[in-house]
Amino acid sequence: MAVRGGLTKQLAVKFAIRKEVSMGVQTTLEALNDSARRRIIELLRTQTMSAGDLAEAVDLAPSRLSYHLNKLKAAGLVSGTRRGTTIYYESNLTVLDDTIVWLKGLQKREDASGSDDTENC
Repeated sequence: MAVRGGLTKQLAVKFAIRKEVSMGVQTTLEALNDSARRRIIELLRTQTMSAGDLAEAVDLAPSRLSYHLNKLKAAGLVSGTRRGTTIYYESNLTVLDDTIVWLKGLQKREDASGSDDTENC
């Protein structure tokens, strides 16, 4: 009986981890589901920028930029550091790792199911 209880706990932990990764993937994909946010990520991929410089580069009003930066920060894709009265933003693309692994898993499943379909043609 102890083995069964231990197995149940292991499955519960495994499910909790999968759920956490799944929520992270969902948040990341939602954050990247906007062209303005993708442009912001592209700009921050190679340099740190102030909010003012970002707003000018992506041609957004400060309130719209703030909205998009909050979405990116919630997903962990962007972080900001205050220096005096200015906030400088940088990207954190390591957050994409779980999403990439999840997408590759989908691709592997698609490849596997696709190969079965071609045999039936």
